[in-house]
Amino acid sequence: MERYDARYQRHSYSLWFYTLSLPCFDSLYSLFYANGSKQIPADIANYITPISLTYWLGDDGAKHGKGVMLNTNSYEKIQVELLSSVLNQTFVFLLQFMPNVGELLHTI
Repeated sequence: MERYDARYQRHSYSLWFYTLSLPCFDSLYSLFYANGSKQIPADIANYITPISLTYWLGDDGAKHGKGVMLNTNSYEKIQVELLSSVLNQTFVFLLQFMPNVGELLHTI
């Protein structure tokens, strides 16, 4: 969609899309959301596979220097420590927490 913004005397372009939710994903949703907040399930090791990690990197990952960063900002530190431990045991990664300016965000 094209729109003219008279304030800045320029055209801008927008694209909208909507995603659908399928009932087959309800069981996964209930694993990762409890009482409306995100959580890492205690048995996360049962769900981390090379394919699931690939999807996760594609969705919440970013190139960072010579490595990659996984955005885990919305989880509590103890949950990210569990996740880090599972990733290290499963894939033998070198993992570290990344600090954020002004607040502690738990990013792997």
